Amino acid sequence: MLAGIDTHKDTLAVAVIDDTGRPAVVTELANTEAGFDALELLLEEHTVTRVGIEGSGNYGRGAAVRLVLTGGLEVVEVPPSLTSRERSGRPGQGKTDPVDAVAIARITAREAGLPAVRLAIGVAADLRALADYRAQLVAERTALANRTHSELHGLLPGYQATIPRLTAPTFLTAAQDLLDGDTSVRAQLTRRRLIRWASSPPRSGTSPG
Repeated sequence: MLAGIDTHKDTLAVAVIDDTGRPAVVTELANTEAGFDALELLLEEHTVTRVGIEGSGNYGRGAAVRLVLTGGLEVVEVPPSLTSRERSGRPGQGKTDPVDAVAIARITAREAGLPAVRLAIGVAADLRALADYRAQLVAERTALANRTHSELHGLLPGYQATIPRLTAPTFLTAAQDLLDGDTSVRAQLTRRRLIRWASSPPRSGTSPG
C-alpha cells in the first residue's frame, strides 16, 4: 500500500491506495501530535511502505518529521506541480483536499525518483532556517525601499537629484525635511516608512535603497 498526504494549517488529508491506484482509505486528520499518532496507526494498519507528502517543508513539516523518525517508511516530497497535473488528467473531480490526497498517493506510487523529505531538524535545518530568515529580511527591506522611493517620486518629482538613495542617515533626514509641512496622507505614510527604514539597519552584504 502507498499513501499521499495533502497538508494544511489545521488538517492533513490522507489517502491510502492499493497497488492498482484505487483508494482504500481517504480521511482527514488533525495537523497535531494527536493527528500524527492517528496517522501512524492508519499507515501501520494498511501496511503502507511509501508515503508522499506535499508541503513537507511547510505545514507538513511536523508530520514528515514524525514519519521519518518513526522509521520503516519511505517518505518523499511530492511537488505541487505534479499534483496539479495529476488532478487535471482526471476531469470532473475538481480540486478538493481528498482529491489532492489521492493524486499525491498515485504520484507516489508512479514516480520512483521523488526526493526524500528534508527533515527540519538538526544543524543543517537550523542553517536553512537562518538563511531563509535572512532572505526574508532582505526581501522586506528591498520592498520597503522600493515603495518609499516610489512614494517620494510621486510626492516630490525630482527628489532623487538630492536623495539618490536611502542608505545614509543624512539622506533619510533630507527626505524627512523635504516632506516637512506636507500633511497629506501619502506624506504621512511615507514618513512612517522612512522611520521604519531607519530602524531596520541593513544586514551584511545587502544594499537595497
